[in-house]
Amino acid sequence: MDRSPLAPPLWWGGHSLVSTPSFRLLAGSAHPVCELESGDHRSRGDLLGVSAALASVFDLDQPASRVVVACRSRYCLAVALIAAWSRGLSVVLPPALTEGGLEAVLGQDGIAAFLHDLDRPDGHYVPNWLERPPSPAREALTIQGDRRLVTFYTSGTTGTYQAIHKTASQLFNEARMLLETFQLEAGFHVIATVPSYHIYGLLFGFLLPLLGEGTFEEGTPFFPETIRERAVGCDRGLLVTVPAHLAVLAQLEPGDLAGLQRVFCSTAPLSQQDAETFHERQRVPLIEVFGSTETGGIAWRVRPHEPNWRPLPGIVVTAGEDQRLHLDSPLLSPTESRPSACQDRIELLPSGKFRHLGRMDGIVKIGGKRIAIRHLENTILGLAGVEDVVVVRRKRSGGRNEELQALVATTALSENEIHSALTRIFDTTVLPRRIRVVDALPRTSTGKLELAAVEAQLSRKGGVSSECLFARISPERGHDELGPNEYGFEFVIRPDCPYFEGHFPGYALLPGVAQIHELVLPQVRALRSSWGAPSRLERLKFHKPIRPGDSLRLRLRIDDERLAATFEVDRADELCSSGRIFFSSEDL
Repeated sequence: MDRSPLAPPLWWGGHSLVSTPSFRLLAGSAHPVCELESGDHRSRGDLLGVSAALASVFDLDQPASRVVVACRSRYCLAVALIAAWSRGLSVVLPPALTEGGLEAVLGQDGIAAFLHDLDRPDGHYVPNWLERPPSPAREALTIQGDRRLVTFYTSGTTGTYQAIHKTASQLFNEARMLLETFQLEAGFHVIATVPSYHIYGLLFGFLLPLLGEGTFEEGTPFFPETIRERAVGCDRGLLVTVPAHLAVLAQLEPGDLAGLQRVFCSTAPLSQQDAETFHERQRVPLIEVFGSTETGGIAWRVRPHEPNWRPLPGIVVTAGEDQRLHLDSPLLSPTESRPSACQDRIELLPSGKFRHLGRMDGIVKIGGKRIAIRHLENTILGLAGVEDVVVVRRKRSGGRNEELQALVATTALSENEIHSALTRIFDTTVLPRRIRVVDALPRTSTGKLELAAVEAQLSRKGGVSSECLFARISPERGHDELGPNEYGFEFVIRPDCPYFEGHFPGYALLPGVAQIHELVLPQVRALRSSWGAPSRLERLKFHKPIRPGDSLRLRLRIDDERLAATFEVDRADELCSSGRIFFSSEDL
């Protein structure tokens, strides 16, 4: 049964979002706050007690006032945050849990300590403190509103890391506003597929349950089956995810996510097709949130029904003469001028809602002709068989003029076919001078593009090939014949495989699309060259993660009558992925 869409939001009580002098956290020590991956629960009192013990590592006599926190476990992150905040320290969250991301923050001045749950010898290993007796803790934690609590890092439009500082008032008031806007009452449970070192993951995955008397999960599930299992046994569940993950979840069986009360999606544009597919199959209210690390939340809409954005309570949006979004928000930095001119273009509607037209920095002039990069991207994305695309502008040789280049995720079209299709729509002057076809774009765990990886792929002489992914064991043998129409292949996944770039920072996983398009399809085509293109997938499941250096065995069963191939990919008798692929009778 379809559930009723979210009712219009309550205006946030007329309260000032910035006038709160202090915030009281974790009152009610017996209330649960976190469900561990083991299935055990931790209360607010447990969190306060362990945090009080961990806080003993800080030397308050030194002038340093910032603590770097790098935790995959959301409970370890919570313990580290509360420990630092209880001692008046500010937390620095790295841009990614990679060596490069950590180096960007650990070498800074004023770092008092490094708290983490990573496999490294330096700093303080937070899981060790979870096994120790908790220290006597206060009944709650009080934090002044004007305190700087967290520093986030974002790449911005330049690709370089930029520090974004947030006060207690900015973070906690935004969490309060979201709780009331989306009518989240005490007792909700958050399942988040996004890490908490990004503001979206921290707000929705930790601060909402912290302030709203909800609970959060320790882990960050990646695979659809895992998320389905968590949702089935969930009461009043909230799924916090990103478009890249939602596109995969949309393929689950109808009703698989019936335990969810809401699904939130943010960080990148959600396609109408993915929104419609998810709605048709799951019938769970899907809320898309628009904002940024710098501005905080700006607007929201219910997908797939609402094409336009409605500002969040207390947020005033206007449009300049150049259609630039001007934002007056109490969630902005206290040092930011208001209204603040953003890098987004909008069309303001009489209803007070607005239509997002793309980024201001997405309009370029090539050969004297103007072209919106978003328009070009949407056109390429509309070509049959294209799954993802990014168009970037780069300096030509000599650095005087700019040109456009496109990285396109598709297995159905060649570079020439894409270029030919675009010449029928655009003046050839503005077309990308270089088009590279790959199987998947390099995106982070929150769906954002890895700019450095995009540049690297555009600089290569060709697209990603299967040789970049694996090395076949005993290549002279080709494959084993296991029985009538049954075949076996063995591979070792290369650690330097480009598919691991940005998927995911600090925890490399081989994307499902790479498993299908690089491991399975080439072997089927080699065995049945007369078959046409893949027509549909059936019973597709990703059971276990595939990591760099894994030795894998692929088993194929060919059904010539149905033009289908059933596959299983396993690692040491542990099933990693499986499914069935149907093919057309001729290559269209």
